[in-house]
Amino acid sequence: MPPVVTEAGGRVTDIAGQPLDFGQRFGLGWMLSGLPIDGGRVQAWHNGGTKAFLSQIALLPEKKLGVVVLANADNAGNLVYETAEAALRLALEIRHGVAPPEKMPEPEIALARAAAAERIGDYSLMGSLARISSGTKRLKLHVLKHVLDLVPVATNRVRVEFNLLGLKSVPIAFPPVEFAQVGERRFALLRDRVVIPAEKIPPYSIPGTWQRCTGEYHITNPDAEYLVDLEHCRMLIENGKLLMDIRISGIENRHVKVVVVPISNHEAYIFGLGRNVGDVARILVDGERLRIRYSGYVFERV
Repeated sequence: MPPVVTEAGGRVTDIAGQPLDFGQRFGLGWMLSGLPIDGGRVQAWHNGGTKAFLSQIALLPEKKLGVVVLANADNAGNLVYETAEAALRLALEIRHGVAPPEKMPEPEIALARAAAAERIGDYSLMGSLARISSGTKRLKLHVLKHVLDLVPVATNRVRVEFNLLGLKSVPIAFPPVEFAQVGERRFALLRDRVVIPAEKIPPYSIPGTWQRCTGEYHITNPDAEYLVDLEHCRMLIENGKLLMDIRISGIENRHVKVVVVPISNHEAYIFGLGRNVGDVARILVDGERLRIRYSGYVFERV
């Protein structure tokens, strides 16, 4: 397993003391960094939501400014966050004369072949499989069934664009991606308001007990009160990776391949750093029945 994430001196580190916060700051459950507001100095913010609503509160305590934005739709995330930030920028300019600087898009640079080769590979993005591959002119990001262009603007940073009909690459509302290395661990960091780390998956072995677990599954103990339905679940091996292909609907509609890394003949964990990772799955030995326990649920092979 990777080093355990701990809290040390206000920084998120691994067990060897190497920083894994990637410049983020948190305090008492509040995010203290990440708002794209220049000149506001100290900031604190939080968001929340579930099916049918979203909310955002953002504060600039030293400037005595704050805003709350509410929406009665769960797909209004960008609108809510950008409205809150625009309101704070406007208030900052009116009350304190701090105008936002004009920002120009960074020009594309040529990326050395060796640097590009280091980025290529499979990644775990919040536990789900993502991939960076080599394209004709640029690297490609494969995520959630989309294929996106990675446009280099620095040796370790790219912006993300969508290639329109193979004719033109256009910018999209997607966080810039920064590449980083901590010890032997390599990351592609989505630099959004909160950094979302995608960890590159190193080669690993799959014991025979887990190889024999491939196939279709169903949940034997579904939670009637939980607003998510499992429509499809299949364990497979792809490019040397053990994956759980899952499609859910309800409060979330998602189709992902979860990255599973064995740590013993009967235990495995969800690989990566951040949310939705680190949980352990166990093979349950029960005669001829093949079952896997994960997150309180029991999956039985069909």
